[in-house]
Amino acid sequence: MQEDSVIKKHKELEEELKTNEFGQLFLEFLSDFMNNKPDWIFTFAEKYNLDVENLNNKQNIHFNAIFAKFIRNDELKLVNIRTHSSILIEVDVYFEKLNLVIYVRFERENEESIDLKSLLFSFSLHKLEDKIKDKLSQEETVDALNKVIQLAAEKDCFSGNVLITEKNEPLFQTSAGYASLSYKIPNNIDTKFDLGSMNKIFTAVSILQLYEQKKLDLQEPISRFLPDFPNSEKITPHHLLSHTSGLGSFWNELYEERFAKIRTTDDYLNLFKDDPLLFEPGEKFQYSNSGYIVLGKIIEVITGLSYDEYVEQNIHSRTDMKNTSCFDIDSIVPNRAMGYTNSNSNIKKFVTEQLFNNFLILPVKGSSAGGGYSTVTDLTNFAKALNNGELISKQSLELMKNPHSEMVSGNFRNYGYGCQQGKIGDLEYYGHGGGANGVATNLMIIPEKDMVTAILTNYDPAYEIIVEKQIIDIMERYLSK
Repeated sequence: MQEDSVIKKHKELEEELKTNEFGQLFLEFLSDFMNNKPDWIFTFAEKYNLDVENLNNKQNIHFNAIFAKFIRNDELKLVNIRTHSSILIEVDVYFEKLNLVIYVRFERENEESIDLKSLLFSFSLHKLEDKIKDKLSQEETVDALNKVIQLAAEKDCFSGNVLITEKNEPLFQTSAGYASLSYKIPNNIDTKFDLGSMNKIFTAVSILQLYEQKKLDLQEPISRFLPDFPNSEKITPHHLLSHTSGLGSFWNELYEERFAKIRTTDDYLNLFKDDPLLFEPGEKFQYSNSGYIVLGKIIEVITGLSYDEYVEQNIHSRTDMKNTSCFDIDSIVPNRAMGYTNSNSNIKKFVTEQLFNNFLILPVKGSSAGGGYSTVTDLTNFAKALNNGELISKQSLELMKNPHSEMVSGNFRNYGYGCQQGKIGDLEYYGHGGGANGVATNLMIIPEKDMVTAILTNYDPAYEIIVEKQIIDIMERYLSK
């Protein structure tokens, strides 16, 4: 399809939206959103009384503000109207330079009120037939990936490393941004980044190793190992691995009080062990960091080793992961990236072009639930060993990959045992991501193509998600038949 047909479609949809007052307001919003600084979105939300204390609205508006940084100097084209009423507008919008179609939801409380109910930007599944291009060669793929990272870095929207391997050989690798903004130390390919929740995949592999050694059963009550843990007679390793245990997370008042002293699995366990279950085990899925702490404790009880010792001996040392560990944040670790976040207790300061060090936000030491450090090279080594059956058997890997719960997180769609699943075109991939203030990571393994993508960044998750989506779209064209 020619460019003039895209413009023609945009003008037609624009005229349709102009037919009522709410549509006109939406068009004004899009124009202002494109032409103002990112923090303008907070002024708009305040003017139209959007409840930014509502968790969903708060998360959405943070993403919207970060997205505004990406689309500076871009061009917008309306490509589809899903809903157009006096209270709700849902459209698909194409951004030329990002080459992304974005779904936008714009909703108010009622016809008589100017108060907004929701304001959402998210990735769209809408396909532009006129924008679908031919398969990319390897050279074209590398060039396209370089442009994505370069454009994002120029706008201070990406700081980190990307490594993509194919048949165990590097297809693409790059570093951007700074490991230390204070001292202007650039990231390099061996920079160690906080993994966030990606540690969970190591924990799941560890449990499955013990399962293969017949030291535990996935369906037995964990009371065998932790008889004094509340509700242990109801909870199984399966529940913990699949986030269906009824346990929540440990970000509570005790965590705030003991922040600087939390360094062992028992320290974490003591934060939540007396909390009531949120629901009966097996009843439903709810992502649980606490559940993976309990798995870490089970590993320690069975093996007599600390969680870190077990993982080092049975995963890291076996896969040449020389730069991976749960380092204490106050220890001296060469080539470690500091995390940087736009988050602040005052929502209006979230995107003011100012970054805050995450040193006083994240735990002092990582755990079986997350917070270890690694490099993109170490992670591709791990992925190779895992996929080749060097850490657990093919049967256990299938157990790990098999979806036990539906979970939408970034580009992932389902959850197995410490393992998320998604698709690039028709190709399935598995792995795990991680995200927190100043931490955003992803590991994607495509078995059918013997391909691994590792993304590690030291900025907030929304930045990584947008870059990751562009990378996936490029890889889909490279891998298409």
